[in-house]
Amino acid sequence: MKTSTSISFLQFIEEKTEIQDFEKWIYESESLEEELPEETYTELISLDFNDKSIRNYVSEIITPRLDFGKAHKQILIALINDIIQKRIDPIDGLGELHYEWLDSKGYNFLSRNLIISNFGEQGKSILSRTDYKDELSIEEKWQIIELEDHSFIEELKNIKKELEDGKIELTGKFREVRFNGRKFEYKEN
Repeated sequence: MKTSTSISFLQFIEEKTEIQDFEKWIYESESLEEELPEETYTELISLDFNDKSIRNYVSEIITPRLDFGKAHKQILIALINDIIQKRIDPIDGLGELHYEWLDSKGYNFLSRNLIISNFGEQGKSILSRTDYKDELSIEEKWQIIELEDHSFIEELKNIKKELEDGKIELTGKFREVRFNGRKFEYKEN
């Protein structure tokens, strides 16, 4: 399965894509039938997209076929790049890195950066999800980060380069952790 296809499935499973948009993509995708085994494809297009458990059903069908490593690498590099280029609100970007990638998925190499690892921690975080959310401009939020840690962007560039060069390898393997969900494995080479 192509990485872009894996990403589309992941975004749906992780509730980042609306059901009707995903259903439309399923039926309009020209390559999906070729990328999936016939039985999987038939099962997928036979699903009732009005069923409240549709995301669970898609996850059960597709998860064994997903290349989490390549998909996560591409998504994470794109997010880091958006942060480096300051194209997104730093509270949103840091929140996604901390809550989704570090805490939820278990990519602990992100904790090397204290701004990311301490995000949202009472008494430690220079910005939290609600602090300054509507009071400061995006530029003012970036100024706070740069004053607190002038090496923040350089550290992110280093992490991005390590991902691109394979020094940090997202294996795609995961383990189910009771009460915490899936924790993904990675190697630092």
